Amino acid sequence: MLTGLKRTLGRLQPVEGERSVWSDYMATNNNYTADHFQAKQRFVGGALAEFPSRSVLDVGSNTGHFSAIAARHGAKVVALDYDPVVLGTVWRQARAEKLDILPLAVNLTRPSPGTGWRNRECSSFLDRARGKFDAVLMLAVIHHMLVTERVPLADILDLAAELTTNLLVIEFIAPDDSMFQRLTRGREELHRDLTPELFESLCARHFETVRMQYVEGTTRRLYLLRKRA
Repeated sequence: MLTGLKRTLGRLQPVEGERSVWSDYMATNNNYTADHFQAKQRFVGGALAEFPSRSVLDVGSNTGHFSAIAARHGAKVVALDYDPVVLGTVWRQARAEKLDILPLAVNLTRPSPGTGWRNRECSSFLDRARGKFDAVLMLAVIHHMLVTERVPLADILDLAAELTTNLLVIEFIAPDDSMFQRLTRGREELHRDLTPELFESLCARHFETVRMQYVEGTTRRLYLLRKRA
């Protein structure tokens, strides 16, 4: 039985070198220059250093770059992405560096439901995740939720407030951003009201702003938010 289980686990091991739509995002497809990306790293690392977090949820983790930063600051990290290829990279890096990162193939806009007898044997992902994280990272992800999945911004921020007990590190990407426009493909009018002012007002329902940083050379903004008591 154990030999059979070992063979099964071996077949499930992520294969290195596979490619997907998002597997090259961190290297060539992320709209950042090297300097801009380093500034983003400093912002995230500084937030986690200033507010140490035991548990972190990285939503839309891609290959786990920021998950690794959180883990190196001592956090237990759950890295979410719907792309199993990039999660394979997360798994290999975590294993190589002995980082406490659990990669999960979950699309937060269509999360795993409860299963089993009367849907109670295994709780849904959201039931297991609500209020379980000291910090949530939502970096370069909310425009995908807004445009691709058509989730209202207010609902995204409501969910973020349910998941975190303290911090939210989030990136605002305006409709004039080239990646945003690549996703909208002629539907820009649907998002013409999306402004930094609207974003900040919706955040203020649940969070207070600790600091905000412009990503120089772009219209993107990084926010460190702290949940209101």
